[in-house]
Amino acid sequence: MSVLKGELCRKLAAHASANVSDLRGRSFGVAADWEDKVDPPGLRVIPRGAFKLEIFGGEEEITEPSDSTLLVSVGVITGALQARLYGHDNYEREDLDDEVLALFLATEGFPGSLTLQSAPVSIGGTATLYRAPLTYRLDGEEWNEEQVWGKTRYSFLSLDVEYPLLVMRREVYALSGADGLGGLQLWLSTDLCGPEPEYEVIRPLDGGTFERLP
Repeated sequence: MSVLKGELCRKLAAHASANVSDLRGRSFGVAADWEDKVDPPGLRVIPRGAFKLEIFGGEEEITEPSDSTLLVSVGVITGALQARLYGHDNYEREDLDDEVLALFLATEGFPGSLTLQSAPVSIGGTATLYRAPLTYRLDGEEWNEEQVWGKTRYSFLSLDVEYPLLVMRREVYALSGADGLGGLQLWLSTDLCGPEPEYEVIRPLDGGTFERLP
């Protein structure tokens, strides 16, 4: 799980580095709450506490069948992160606070949530081209301050993060017709007892209708 924690922290730090000019090359994600010195201005993203598995009652298809395999989501991995922002003084830090917070609030339709993409995932040792969504949500919309002896060390923002729990289904095949029409085809007959019963061929269409084939 520590590998996943590190990946989630590094992805968010890299996004901040690419979109906040004063944090370019000065944003880092780590897999543990290390107390290494951070030269301002700087951003550090760390995990907080244990991550949990939430299993769905069913499963959701993520990709179409390919080479007899199918990628499905059976749940999510959830956890908490903390973004720590360091500045030379309160004025610089407050300006950076606003810029980092804007990355979450500017999401159209889902203000307070930010979705990034993972590197291509591997499931059970099998490499895929699928990039999983990494969803970060604000746990409150205000920065807090960590103080020692009355002096602010850094401001921090609490976040919730979600990652899909993926499973590879094998020996899965897509249906296709030998005549090139594709899809599932049904052969219907009212008489199965005759020597040469006559069949009617239909194909299901979207919306619950059927098409009669010649």
